[in-house]
Amino acid sequence: MTIPAYLNGDFKPLQELSIPVLDRGFLFADSVYEMIPVHQGRPRCLGDHITRLRNSIAAIQIQADAPWRKIVSQ
Repeated sequence: MTIPAYLNGDFKPLQELSIPVLDRGFLFADSVYEMIPVHQGRPRCLGDHITRLRNSIAAIQIQADAPWRKIVSQ
């Protein structure tokens, strides 16, 4: 089974990805994650999850402005 992962604007098979050793998240554990449940191919409560994700990103001062709805809907 191929497990996709989203990295730098693209979905790729997890086994094809790597993290550079100088990546800030790798070095300092700066990270945010949000689990979004999907039912019958549709994300549930997406607006709430995106709001929480943006708030978490801002709280640890990560500069990230991404088209979250588009990413999740792919």
